[in-house]
Amino acid sequence: MARSIRMPSQEELPTGARRRFMEMLFRLWVDADMPIMEKVSEAASATPPQEGAASKETVRKMLTGKTVPHSWKNAEAVFLGLSAMAGRDPDRLVVYDDDSEGYGYRDRPDPEPARMLFRRCWADACGLADYQHGTVEDYVPPKPTTRGRGGFGGGYNSDEPPF
Repeated sequence: MARSIRMPSQEELPTGARRRFMEMLFRLWVDADMPIMEKVSEAASATPPQEGAASKETVRKMLTGKTVPHSWKNAEAVFLGLSAMAGRDPDRLVVYDDDSEGYGYRDRPDPEPARMLFRRCWADACGLADYQHGTVEDYVPPKPTTRGRGGFGGGYNSDEPPF
């Protein structure tokens, strides 16, 4: 008989990045009717784009907050597998309000795709604080449009300084 999985208490896994990561997966697992770890592992390997995988033991450790995969592809595979099992679109828009301090609503956060939110939670749990998913391009500053002297633009033709 399979062991029962339960959400760790606050004492076992305090509020923070690792708990947020675990909670997102745990909620999907519950929405998927709490399948056994072997089925989650199989779904993680079978769900497109099939670039990552996780053993049933790794899935169990992820759901109990004991581990966070070092590879985004493996974390994403479990997220996508659980999303498919729960009948959820992994790119649906969600709103995440982290009111863990109990101060009540500030400004309501903007909706974002669930996969992007999960990626931020994964990155935070891995210690990649302030990670922003996207592309990185070299910045090429615009060419100066100076006319006149001194490079201050506006046709400034005096020998006097601009200040």
